[in-house]
Amino acid sequence: MDGSTSSTNPVAAGAPMRPAEDPPPATHLHATFLIAGLCCSTLMTARLVLPSMALEQGAGAALTGLLAALFTLAPMLLNLRFGRWADRVGTLRPAMVSAGLIAGASIPGLLRPGLAQLLLAAGLIGAGTMFAHAVATRAVAQSSPTEAARARNLGTMLLFYALFQFLGPIAGAVALEQGGARLALAVTCLPGALALLLLGRGRHVFRGPAGATRAMPRRRGDLVMLPDLRRWLVTGSMFGAVLTVYPFVVSVHAAMIGLSTTQASLVLGACSAGTIVARLCVAPVVRLVRLPLALAAALMLGALVYALLPAMTGLGLFLAGSAVLGLSLGMGVPIALSLLMGTTPEGRANETMGLSMTLTNFIQTLLPLLLGTTGEHLGVAGMVWTMAAGMAACAVLAARGR
Repeated sequence: MDGSTSSTNPVAAGAPMRPAEDPPPATHLHATFLIAGLCCSTLMTARLVLPSMALEQGAGAALTGLLAALFTLAPMLLNLRFGRWADRVGTLRPAMVSAGLIAGASIPGLLRPGLAQLLLAAGLIGAGTMFAHAVATRAVAQSSPTEAARARNLGTMLLFYALFQFLGPIAGAVALEQGGARLALAVTCLPGALALLLLGRGRHVFRGPAGATRAMPRRRGDLVMLPDLRRWLVTGSMFGAVLTVYPFVVSVHAAMIGLSTTQASLVLGACSAGTIVARLCVAPVVRLVRLPLALAAALMLGALVYALLPAMTGLGLFLAGSAVLGLSLGMGVPIALSLLMGTTPEGRANETMGLSMTLTNFIQTLLPLLLGTTGEHLGVAGMVWTMAAGMAACAVLAARGR
């Protein structure tokens, strides 16, 4: 696959997305990072806590796998439409809708706990989180005046993700063990309500229609005709799949080796800690190493950890492996996002993010279903080895990019 974008391409949807000429106040960017971190921490917490709640209520492996798949089914079906709508109306209204979905996911389960309510909560949390990530990425990238600033700002936003993804699962697990299902569900969805309050203050970089760019003419499927964009869509989707499937893998593997829910949350916390360390190093790395090569190295490191995960049968090994995986994800995700945004046609950033997350969600939907229905025979090994092979293949693809 050619790494260049031909000017004669039928989508010559033109130049990549144009960044802002004047950077916004730092406080507005930090508020945006906070809002995005609150929204996107919920999925990590829910992927750990909701399956545990379902198992406590008597759900079998297949139903638990269905619950895990619902986190990605709704966004997989709606990502593209949501992205195109956000390209038309700006990022503020979509951000408020996203936070509202997350906050509202707790209401049915708080009123009447049950397995059906958990399935509904999984769908709403999945959709709200994925949509929030798409519009936050667009808002931050569009507010960055240079490519270096875009990589740095996206890295900082993802650092906020890691901080909240460290705290969220621990808070959710403690709430479940100490206060029961209702408290755990409320704690899981509370960040959505807090994000809504912050969005209402207006001191952020989410914008209404006046801040939206004019969308270029489009045809269904034309984005994937751009070679560079296609390359980063594939590699970015693999990172997304690995990152959001991992809490489910941790939940199942921890149960298999006899760890408690709180211990499993510490394993996720180790991954988040590794992510934080890596994202603090993004700025110097991108100055020294060509972005595609840095991305390829991060993918290969993650593939190695995933391949060795079934051998991590004790808490210490599991914590160490999770921290190393966090280093891989922490370095790779902001670089992948920056490369993707750098090749996105102007006016189609949210649609591109929607397409990226649709690919990610497709992988995320199939893998938990496969693990849930055949887990007794394959265990975690079949799933993680498949992910390891996919990451290694994407590393080769990324290394060939420009």
